[in-house]
Amino acid sequence: MLDAQSMLAAAAPSPSTLSFGALDWGVVLGVLLATSLFGAWFGRQSTMRDFFLGGRRLPWWAVSASIVATEISALTLVSLPAIVFVDGGTCAYLQITLIGSVVARLAIAWWLVPAYYQEEIYSPYDWVGRRLGESARRMMTLFGAIGGVLSQAARVYLTAVVLEILLHEQLRAWEDASGIPSIGISILLITSVAVAWTWVGGIVTVVWTDLLLFFVFCASAATVVSWIAGNLDGGLMAIIEHGRESGRARILDFDTSPVKAYTFWAALFGAGFGNIGAYGVDQLMAQRILCCRGVREARLAVSFSIVAVLVGLLVAWSGIALAAWYDAHPLDGEAWRLVSERTDRILPVFTASVLPEGLRGFVVAGVFAAAISSLDGVLAALAQTTMHAWWLPRRQRRVAAMEVAARSTEPSEERRSIAVSRRLVVAYGALMVAVAWAMDPISRAYASLLDLGLAMAGYTQGALLAAFLLALLRPSVGASGWVWGAPASLLLVFGVAWHGPGPQVALALASVALLVAWFAFGRAGRRRGATLALVAVLGLASWSCAHAWTSTPSGTLQSLAWPWYVPLGCAASIVLGLLLARVDEADARDFQA
Repeated sequence: MLDAQSMLAAAAPSPSTLSFGALDWGVVLGVLLATSLFGAWFGRQSTMRDFFLGGRRLPWWAVSASIVATEISALTLVSLPAIVFVDGGTCAYLQITLIGSVVARLAIAWWLVPAYYQEEIYSPYDWVGRRLGESARRMMTLFGAIGGVLSQAARVYLTAVVLEILLHEQLRAWEDASGIPSIGISILLITSVAVAWTWVGGIVTVVWTDLLLFFVFCASAATVVSWIAGNLDGGLMAIIEHGRESGRARILDFDTSPVKAYTFWAALFGAGFGNIGAYGVDQLMAQRILCCRGVREARLAVSFSIVAVLVGLLVAWSGIALAAWYDAHPLDGEAWRLVSERTDRILPVFTASVLPEGLRGFVVAGVFAAAISSLDGVLAALAQTTMHAWWLPRRQRRVAAMEVAARSTEPSEERRSIAVSRRLVVAYGALMVAVAWAMDPISRAYASLLDLGLAMAGYTQGALLAAFLLALLRPSVGASGWVWGAPASLLLVFGVAWHGPGPQVALALASVALLVAWFAFGRAGRRRGATLALVAVLGLASWSCAHAWTSTPSGTLQSLAWPWYVPLGCAASIVLGLLLARVDEADARDFQA
């Protein structure tokens, strides 16, 4: 937390005023309106291929900007400055982007992209399904949906927290009129805009709006740094000197502790491995890669998205600038209370209480842009994978049974599919609202909201990456083992992440349910060795849930750091996938198909 003495040691404080004026509203609404019109201009789609792949004709530079815009979400824009700002904070998070994500991007560009462009696919799940079987694709769709909803709900929750501070008076009035809590109104506002943009034109609208939003949130981060540099004694050099003297500018950390998230080793082995799954196998990012004109342009899109490193550096330095500003102008009054309760509030508090009217609106528009650029992408991804895993196969069978299979390619059938896709976007938006609303108690288990958002995706990405590796290296094993290993790996990650009586009970119930299903439906359920392997992993999960990796001097339990979730889940999924697999006639038919 913050050093109270250093924050309150200045001359007599005067109450800070948190406000958001008419000009600020005008800036925010202007940015949203301009972006909506920009997206609508490109959003006229008539086929499923257009709606979900952009007709595979989007320029690589727009796709690259969309990848960065999705990666640098509101979590990064708001929470990263707070991580750097706190007493003892550093820029160690940048190791994740400087090391882990660069390694992952290069691996994806030269390894995964050519594989995906060998055939017409809508997602990596399709690619895996054609090699391991339909059950693998459906399980990947389910896991992708779980991970996508959890991680994006955390981002929506963070943005809602920001809006609660900046629009406190307005939200309170709306709360009194509607009876809906202010945090719920904030969540509804954010999600509604994302649903509307995705509804208009699918992935094409998502990519082009992301391009515009990319420039908006980069400019908003630059606004914070430049305004502080222009109004602080010593200017930019004072910020640089403060970063050096306080240690906040330090990036590398070679600590080997498994509970620290931002170390060199966690970035190289944990995040490096995990980001291959995040950028190359998770549909949220992979869908953008599949929109390019070919392998060469897809490689360019992935490679040039390394510019995210520079964006992360800019955002981290806004945290140093904030620390330098409040070192000279200590927090006081309501601003001090808000930040002392949760340090993630430092940027919105600074925006509302220090920045002049107009600039306040621009920074808030940047936060909106960062949140929506991630959310609209995941809504499109979830709708697409759900369509191809469940609705389209059933629809095709129904059309064939009616002996009018030719209708499946007619414009009327395309319009029906797009209409269903749009309904799924709305349905997933509603689910996102519900999960984001439930994020408050979960967020308290993490040091920052940035950790919360990044950790949520790690629960399922290990299993998704394992499915891809099995499909690439051992497709003959089929899906009979992985579809059981994937849920077990999820429970293992849950066990190392959570501790206490409540999580132990939840884990025990889930483990029993999985074992009952294994014996009831598992094709290899009678094999003693396979059953023992499954029981061993579930037992390790229960042990980890009961015994934290380490504890603080005060006795607080500490969990394995989130960058290690993906390697752990991937290893468990692969091992169980191989041990539990049995190539039988059904698996062979899936593989041959």
